[in-house]
Amino acid sequence: VDWPVLCAVLPKGWFVAEGSYRKAGGGKLLVSYKGPGGATLALSEGSFCSAGDGCVPPGSDAGDAALGPLDGTLVVLDGGGFAIVVDRGERPSWLMETEGLDEAAALAFGAALAEVGD
Repeated sequence: VDWPVLCAVLPKGWFVAEGSYRKAGGGKLLVSYKGPGGATLALSEGSFCSAGDGCVPPGSDAGDAALGPLDGTLVVLDGGGFAIVVDRGERPSWLMETEGLDEAAALAFGAALAEVGD
């Protein structure tokens, strides 16, 4: 694909729960992880959403946040948890959603995402 692919860098105790990849239509990558205490982290990347809201769950924007090497926006989700979104509603765009993590952990995991090389 011609957009940066990001991969989670997580501590011991986390594992991949589900994942899928499609190259058609600009490409998309969806992967979710489960961690200690039932915490979850989900990544959506590429052309995964055609909605103008970027498929970000309802919430309040709460400032700037890093998503690996990308500049994004932290969203405090109405249903609990946090998200970081980059290029909301664009193709490509990036979205990380978390549940069961506090804000500091969500920001740290977002910043630690690594770009996968060619």
